[in-house]
Amino acid sequence: MKKAREAKPKKREAEKQEDGDWEVIQRKSTKTLNQQELKKMMFGKDVDEIDHDIVKKKRDEIIAARGKKTVDRISSIDNLKILLDFSSQANLGVGMEVLLLGDLISIIYDIPSAASCMKDDVWER
Repeated sequence: MKKAREAKPKKREAEKQEDGDWEVIQRKSTKTLNQQELKKMMFGKDVDEIDHDIVKKKRDEIIAARGKKTVDRISSIDNLKILLDFSSQANLGVGMEVLLLGDLISIIYDIPSAASCMKDDVWER
């Protein structure tokens, strides 16, 4: 039995020598999108100017997908934040911002972990 135990480390060393050296590959840095790319991603290529109708349609898309199990809630939060930024840049008014903030709060409470919605960093963002 001792011979079987001694044979295993030698076998592993032989496998390591056969494989040779591993090549280390660096991860590419994530690309940050500028405002124009974000606008195309959110609203499509056809949109030149952001108005109430466009923001409301995109908001309705995000909210309609809210109850489905396959929807990533974190990405919904990020999309609403981006939509909120675009609406404030387009000066769509306080009413639109309040509507989007209310939706943002309700999606935060949809996250399944029990106390994640009560953490300070969530509300600071």
